[in-house]
Amino acid sequence: MKKFGIFAAAFAILASASCMEETIAPETVTGDGASFTATRADYNGATKTVLVDGCKVEWKAGNQVLVFNESLGINPEDDKNLGKDNNQVFDDEAWKTGKWFKSELGGSSVVFKTDDKNFSFAEGQDYIMLHPAGGNYYGLCTDGARYMRFWLSDQTATPGTYNETYGYCAAKASDFSKPVVFKNLLPLLKFTVPASLDGRIKTITVTSNNPDEDGFVAGNMLCDYRGSEPKVYVFSEFDNGRYSYKGGRTSVSLNLDAGMAAGEYYLAIAPKTYSQGLKVTVTYKDGTTSTRSSSNPVELESSVIYNMGNVGAENYSGPGITGLPYVFSLTATKGTDNVAKYLDKITLGEYTTVSENIGYRDCFLYENTGAVLQCRQAGRSASDTQAAAYWSDKKGLDNIPAISMVSSEYKPGYESYYKLTVPLRFQMPNKFRVSFGLRIVTGSSTNWSLKYSIDDETWYDGGSINRTNINDARMHSIVVDSKLTINEVLYLKLVPTGTATLYNGNDPWGKDKFSQLWGGILITDMSEQPATPKPDGAVYFEAFDKMVGGVDYLMGGQSEGTNRLGFLSEIYGQTIGSNSDTDPTAKPTVWNGLTCSTVAMRPGYAQIGRTQTNQGYRDWATYNNKIGKMVTPTLAAGNLTLSFKAMMYRCPLIGRTDTTPIDNVVADKIVVNILGGGTFEDGTTTSKTISGVPYSAFQTQTLTIKNATADTQIEFTSPTEVPSTRWFIDDICVNKAE
Repeated sequence: MKKFGIFAAAFAILASASCMEETIAPETVTGDGASFTATRADYNGATKTVLVDGCKVEWKAGNQVLVFNESLGINPEDDKNLGKDNNQVFDDEAWKTGKWFKSELGGSSVVFKTDDKNFSFAEGQDYIMLHPAGGNYYGLCTDGARYMRFWLSDQTATPGTYNETYGYCAAKASDFSKPVVFKNLLPLLKFTVPASLDGRIKTITVTSNNPDEDGFVAGNMLCDYRGSEPKVYVFSEFDNGRYSYKGGRTSVSLNLDAGMAAGEYYLAIAPKTYSQGLKVTVTYKDGTTSTRSSSNPVELESSVIYNMGNVGAENYSGPGITGLPYVFSLTATKGTDNVAKYLDKITLGEYTTVSENIGYRDCFLYENTGAVLQCRQAGRSASDTQAAAYWSDKKGLDNIPAISMVSSEYKPGYESYYKLTVPLRFQMPNKFRVSFGLRIVTGSSTNWSLKYSIDDETWYDGGSINRTNINDARMHSIVVDSKLTINEVLYLKLVPTGTATLYNGNDPWGKDKFSQLWGGILITDMSEQPATPKPDGAVYFEAFDKMVGGVDYLMGGQSEGTNRLGFLSEIYGQTIGSNSDTDPTAKPTVWNGLTCSTVAMRPGYAQIGRTQTNQGYRDWATYNNKIGKMVTPTLAAGNLTLSFKAMMYRCPLIGRTDTTPIDNVVADKIVVNILGGGTFEDGTTTSKTISGVPYSAFQTQTLTIKNATADTQIEFTSPTEVPSTRWFIDDICVNKAE
């Protein structure tokens, strides 16, 4: 059966692929009582009693069908307005039960027979038929009317199929020399419970976002079979003269108190257009809920299965994320061990035995947006899997440690991973960056792959990294160029791949061989942004629009900025110019007219200066910072006005306990030099140190240059006596002074 997502772009819902139509010869029936042969059509018009091979269906032995014609249904004189609209009025005695027919055998083509020896089909008359049949099902069949009434309510979840009680199908026939084809009256919504939620889900509820009566999804149903195809409506009200009640329901549920095992489940729902979309609520056995909703219009047609995809974003109960950048932060509370500052809950799963006392353990970290980070770690036995779900050393290396992170190639049948589930309330850009910190030790896998998915089933390669170093918490960025429409849930999975380990011969399977995902996971937009227009009259202008590397230190939209980012704010892009500790004489590099030395790319701005390595705190106090320099091309003769935006880098260790003095230095100074001619406004100075530069926002700096020559250039750098030398620059603009 072809898969489609009902929460796909613009709620474009499609039908499943059809099965091949079967041609079955009429059967001859002997014995007392009338009978007829009933068969199935294509999937889009199939009889619904048993789902076979995804789209095939078959009858069961003992199935019953209720048959109506002019003499077996309601007297039209009792209800002259029947069928004119969705608000029907019925008399207590008006509805009369039809004739019951029953199958003795099961299969795709079976014989239905009545026990009434005196009944026979009238030649040339239409009969309408309904299955399944019960005491609350009625029909009317006259020259101008073909109606049946039935009831749709909550359903018991049945693995691999729908609840037969609500698998309504109907037929209309006057010629019984050939098989009667039953057609489905309702659409089915298909939900998949993933393995990670095996046995944890109790109820799946679908609610219409349409207002009032327009939002009915179940209740009293009316089938109008006057035409060649049956049409189904929900009663908005029922009145029999003595009492009245609303006959429609705005929600319908699948239920299983014991918990739904991993697999596929089907929910029958009213066929109609839900102009304001649908909402799906998952209730877990522990009482928590997850909700997904869309306001886009949805049209559900009878006899079609609509794939709703995986249910639940783990224990999602939050609103989802509304845009990028986004960070799932592992930052700890200042000075406190093992307390994650931005997480709502951390749980450690039970050890799960797979075979021969070998299994895995999961831990889950929940954030208030509904995002969930899952760590699956393998081991020989329960004692071989890491007991801690979260660890902090109070310096920012806050992480999820995991023992026996092995690939399925290394240990067939087992997979270890860090998996992030992110509920979305917007459409992801096709090109985005995923940044994270990873520490591995001797014996760990050297090769890791980032995979992404929209349904937690089909995974796509997003990129890979190779590690040849150990015991350092190194930061990585991988740019994902997706061809998918991702607007419901984004799944990211970091997995070890291949059989190579650090170092070869060290077995990663078992205790004390572990990996650590640290700092968190950061997702940023990498799609091309519109260019910043050059100001009128500018002699020189650089907006750094072409810089796309690293991550945004500011993390727009994050209320606590760099605190939440932690050391993920270290991640910069390509370094421009000399950046080698072994070759300090390396020549500067020209980028877009700027001569650079130890300048790194950030998204839309530049970073001047850097640490020696793209690592975490372990190297912060050990190695010196590198001072960076950026020099403009030659400008113009005369008096000039220079403006640019500046912001300092702030170490995320500042204010934490057990840090060295260098960690707590908050740098706030930058240096601007004039080269080749001219001075600042005092007429003598060619070097200016600017103090008080902020670290939480860009601040515009404006300087005047007097008597510039045709050889004048501007150099941006840092004071040599300040330990922390990194700062950010954007929007350099030079104008002729008035």
